Amino acid sequence: DGDMSTAARPPAAPLCSRKQSMSPSLDSLPEPSLVFSRLDLATATSLAAVSKSWRAGCHEPLCEPRWQFFLQSRWGVEATDRPREALAWLETAVRKEMACSYRRGFETMFSGGAFSLSVHVDHALLAESELFESELFWEAPARKLLLWLPLHERRRLASFVCHDSHPRASLDRVLRAFPQAGSPSPLAALRGLLLQFPFLPIDAGSGADRVIGLFSMHWLRDNPSAWASVGLDGGFSPPEGRAN
Repeated sequence: DGDMSTAARPPAAPLCSRKQSMSPSLDSLPEPSLVFSRLDLATATSLAAVSKSWRAGCHEPLCEPRWQFFLQSRWGVEATDRPREALAWLETAVRKEMACSYRRGFETMFSGGAFSLSVHVDHALLAESELFESELFWEAPARKLLLWLPLHERRRLASFVCHDSHPRASLDRVLRAFPQAGSPSPLAALRGLLLQFPFLPIDAGSGADRVIGLFSMHWLRDNPSAWASVGLDGGFSPPEGRAN
């Protein structure tokens, strides 16, 4: 009886075939446009590199809003058309230019080359009277780049932002991107700022003095309840003007 039951049992599939049937193909994933909105840039580009259907799907018009989102969140700009190609250009050619000179890199971004880019204006950071100032072409990208670039690149970018060739108002607007409300003391706020805006006096030169001055005014405006901790009374009024 044992021999008969063994003979009736169907032969087992080869181990490699069983593994293949259990592992879904990347090309069997849902349409890129359905899940692309939930991916970060690194995951999206990695999938496109190994899956033909994803690579083709990334060019679909339905995916364009996500590429625009990456442009806005990483570079502070919007593209008139071809946002995926514009993003690839920024992440490769423009970053290579910035490795030599941030000034030249920002000028390349808006020089009217192959892609038409416009600044994505954050109305929460800018007053209406500031929206059309010429310096804004680099301020919005600089604020976004400071959020994700590696530390050594952020140090160089902070040095560029602090340079005394820029109006004081430009530095003021960039620093507004790093709110200090809730910091118990200026020292705690400065430590938090340096994690995001790693300026050093040796890099920034005389521009470091402007950073400290504006940082101090921002802390006073954002933390009136903590004035007593630095020896100020309720009658103190921090300056409201923004010098150029």
